[in-house]
Amino acid sequence: VWSGYQNQKAGRENVPLGMVLSARDLKSETAEYPLGCTLTVHIETLMSDGTIGSCQGEISIDGTVVSSGRVNVYQATQAQLAEMIGTSAPYISRLINNKNDIIVNKTFVEMLEALGYDIQLTYIKREK
Repeated sequence: VWSGYQNQKAGRENVPLGMVLSARDLKSETAEYPLGCTLTVHIETLMSDGTIGSCQGEISIDGTVVSSGRVNVYQATQAQLAEMIGTSAPYISRLINNKNDIIVNKTFVEMLEALGYDIQLTYIKREK
């Protein structure tokens, strides 16, 4: 999210995917944030070289810090990501940059798993 924000702020449309390497000193005073509350997020970049970054931050509700911690991240190139999951960089590029279709296929799932994500789908019955 932080990298995406920084890229959008710099006027870049295509935001590379990244993965969390580690999280340190994570603390939370609450198991969940109350519905409808306003979260104030403060993030400070400690180090960033374009590939690896480290930032620390806190989340507050009404001026009270409820969560804080430090996160170290890695941003793979499309070629590195393709190598991780055994496909081609152009295919990864097509998956990431396709604005017309939403693609959830085996390669997309493998890519998210290689980045350390689990996929959770929630189906909600439509109201009539």
